[in-house]
Amino acid sequence: VLGLWHLPAMYEGAVQHSIVHAAEHASFLFTSIFFWWTITGAVRRTRFGAGVLAVFIAKFPGLILGVGMTISRQAWYPNVYGGSASSVRDQQGAGVVMWVAGGMMATIAGLALFWFWMQALERTTPSDPAPVRIEGMRL
Repeated sequence: VLGLWHLPAMYEGAVQHSIVHAAEHASFLFTSIFFWWTITGAVRRTRFGAGVLAVFIAKFPGLILGVGMTISRQAWYPNVYGGSASSVRDQQGAGVVMWVAGGMMATIAGLALFWFWMQALERTTPSDPAPVRIEGMRL
């Protein structure tokens, strides 16, 4: 959804028409609700790993778009913002925000989910297992 709305025709439509802009934000909202509903539904210990992996994989579209916008030397949306040097700088700033801030939030969410996973494992794993005896030796 993120990549689709960053295609020039879709982006320009969202900027020029309020109904398209509302549809853009509704699609972001509904896909993110579905994504997080799925992730937070992974509360069983056997699904935590998949949730952690999904959060880290899901950050790549924003990361790729952000890096692309940051390193681009030309405006992606000249029909909306023009092709001036200031519009390229604004685009690069937006790319940094998408890349760094978005990536940081996804990383924090993934690490939090990983922490909850480790906590769940710790609660279900004995902390002081019984000693193992081999031929009269205690290990």
